[in-house]
Amino acid sequence: QGDLWKLLTEQWSKTFKSPICHHKAKLFETAENEFKRKETVLESTLFVFNPGLIPASIARFMKVYSENHPVHLFQNRLTENISKEYECSILNSLADEAFSIDSIYKSFSDDKKRVFCDFDSASLLNEVKSRITNNMPDEKYELDLDESIHIRSCHSPLREIETLHQFLLKRFETDPSLKPDDILVVTPDLAPYEKMIDAVFGVQEKGIPAIPYRTPSSGFKDSLQITNTFLEYLDLLTSRFRFNDVFDLFQSKPVLECFKISESDASKVNEWLEDNYIIWGIDDEHRKEWGQPEQKTHTWKRALQRIWDGDILGGHSADQLGFDRYEGVKTVTDRDRWAVFNRFFNFLKDTRGSVKNEKSAGQWCRLLTHWASELFSDGVISGGAGMALKSAIESLRNQFEASSSVDKLPFNIIRSELKAVLEDRKGMSARFTDGVTFSSMVPVRGLPFKIIAMIGLNEENFPRKQNAPDFDLMNQNPRITERDRKKEDKALFLESVMAAGEIFYCSYIGQSKVDNEHLPPSPVLSEWID
Repeated sequence: QGDLWKLLTEQWSKTFKSPICHHKAKLFETAENEFKRKETVLESTLFVFNPGLIPASIARFMKVYSENHPVHLFQNRLTENISKEYECSILNSLADEAFSIDSIYKSFSDDKKRVFCDFDSASLLNEVKSRITNNMPDEKYELDLDESIHIRSCHSPLREIETLHQFLLKRFETDPSLKPDDILVVTPDLAPYEKMIDAVFGVQEKGIPAIPYRTPSSGFKDSLQITNTFLEYLDLLTSRFRFNDVFDLFQSKPVLECFKISESDASKVNEWLEDNYIIWGIDDEHRKEWGQPEQKTHTWKRALQRIWDGDILGGHSADQLGFDRYEGVKTVTDRDRWAVFNRFFNFLKDTRGSVKNEKSAGQWCRLLTHWASELFSDGVISGGAGMALKSAIESLRNQFEASSSVDKLPFNIIRSELKAVLEDRKGMSARFTDGVTFSSMVPVRGLPFKIIAMIGLNEENFPRKQNAPDFDLMNQNPRITERDRKKEDKALFLESVMAAGEIFYCSYIGQSKVDNEHLPPSPVLSEWID
């Protein structure tokens, strides 16, 4: 691995200029040295909120930065005195990561202020939180009809959501002060639950009040459609221009709206094109680029020419076979439909030509902005649906400007970088307005809510598996400050316990829906139950 790494870094140093050629560790080292040389204090305060376990390189940079800049670090500490062993059994079981986090920050925290809440013993949840905070040993706790901690075993993910829905309905009935915004529902993997959440919370039955809710994709469906359509367009520019790929893009909703053509009109155009048997390739030159014989049959150019000839020259005479004319376009309305598709296809051809040559990052970003304005209507681009794409292109522009790169770049690098930016923005982040919040666990770690529910705490799902290859040296010899998925998930669970104001709710699939066989919960949940 060492030899391979040296070869890679050597190749990068030959291919790119500084600082682009450097790997992340070198870039952090360069940044540290730059800030060490600065003697003047700049008015640029850094606030860091509950970062959890961060890489040692970032921690070192924060320490260097703090020598000439104010740095304020806000942490959620489970207990006042962090150590490897505790009197409280819950801390011994679930607080492994706290020691790693503390060992990173205590090296450069010079002005510590600790504020811990006192929890009354009116509920079992508060009693548990008090013992965690004060590191007190376990004692048997008796409280009749306590409803602050709930654990549900279900037969399926759908049943988990139904059980949660019924539980929340009961809570709203018994607590008039409870609002949907007071409730957070988290899970290790939200994606499998989203359709079920919509099926249960999104369908109102007669006589049952609706519970407002939000998932990460709520309100983003139009935005996702815009970004996905744009990525399909970028992929098409370097493709074979297969018939289905081109026409699927044309009949996507945002494109039809931009080119002001209805779905029925697009369907008519599709009939004409299918009659002309297009397979792939713009023309014979395009086919040659892909290493295929230079032939015009079944190409876009051949089909478009036949349809135009049939429209302009009309029908063929009796002594002509008429193979080069297609007579499907007959009316003025047909001609308008056909003209719209030709405008769309010419746009594709023109932009395809512009991606062949390398350009500067700034030129690429200007082209991306222009292409988006040609492919989508002004209303879409200026509205909320186009905001994700606009901000992604702007973020890409800022990244390249910050890198100080003046080299010209090929199109495939720009496309992959834009995809990466858009993928980051699709992450399962939470929204905290307009109802019960559903989210994956990491984006909402430590945030306080009246009710926190954790679902999907199954043996195979939580803690999340850390899939490292056999040759991963970091995984074989982990340092105390390095990220460990199992420790992280234990910490997330414990932080959720501490953040729950009144009720902490858990559920898992505990029975097989085939034969009702008992299924064990997550090891973390088992420790919590014990």
